[in-house]
Amino acid sequence: SINSDVAGLFENLAAGESVDAKVQASIARENEKLKEYAIKLIGKLPTNHPGNGEFSHPISVANMVSASLDLLERPLSTIQREEITRLGDEYDEAYALANASYGESTYQLERFLDEFELKERFVSSLYDSLDPDQADAVVDPRIRGRVQLDALSPSVMLMGRTQPMAVRTRAELRDRLIDRAAELLPVGRDRLSQLAVFDDWVRELDPILEPQPRHLLDMYRADEVTVAGRAQLRAMKQLAETLELDESERGTLRDLQLMLVPRMRAEE
Repeated sequence: SINSDVAGLFENLAAGESVDAKVQASIARENEKLKEYAIKLIGKLPTNHPGNGEFSHPISVANMVSASLDLLERPLSTIQREEITRLGDEYDEAYALANASYGESTYQLERFLDEFELKERFVSSLYDSLDPDQADAVVDPRIRGRVQLDALSPSVMLMGRTQPMAVRTRAELRDRLIDRAAELLPVGRDRLSQLAVFDDWVRELDPILEPQPRHLLDMYRADEVTVAGRAQLRAMKQLAETLELDESERGTLRDLQLMLVPRMRAEE
């Protein structure tokens, strides 16, 4: 199955081994089917991020989970279907509430993270509603929530929206974040380096700064992206308040959608 193939690929990468060409071809074929399905959904489900936003909508995810379990002869029970429906309704209410709160000053990154987190919460609760053997059969625990690997995770929304930032130390991370801010804003690097916002930013990233082996540097988990995204959003808002930016410069921050995902390199 594609589940076992992808999990096997992950283990190969972890061990520094080459991936079997037949396994790669099998995964590619299944991914093409998923792409066709995703294209058919565009514009048919509510999202602020067309494309994979529809594909990762709870209705789509629930349908894929149900179909997978039927094929595996481990179908959802009536009680499970009712619970998943309730979770979907809960998502719809929270999504509508979030959208009603947005205005012209809302950051694009905030809109994205709100939807991303709501979907992550739905998927997590959906797995809780499954029996352990059902959950493991749908998505292998080794790849659950991993960018590039888990098609049922909202991490599919991250394509083109994240950039890993591999560093060796927290001091290097602070310097790299300052460099990126200096590229984006008309403020000298010397002034930026004096701001406490970058210390706060690094501190907030601490939960995801465990050293990672090379093969995991760009295969982060959805929950790690949430930490990185929220830290970046708070930093951008702090910069907008602290610096004397004109409306155009503030707009640059509000419109920014790329998320930096710092990764601490493990010693090899």
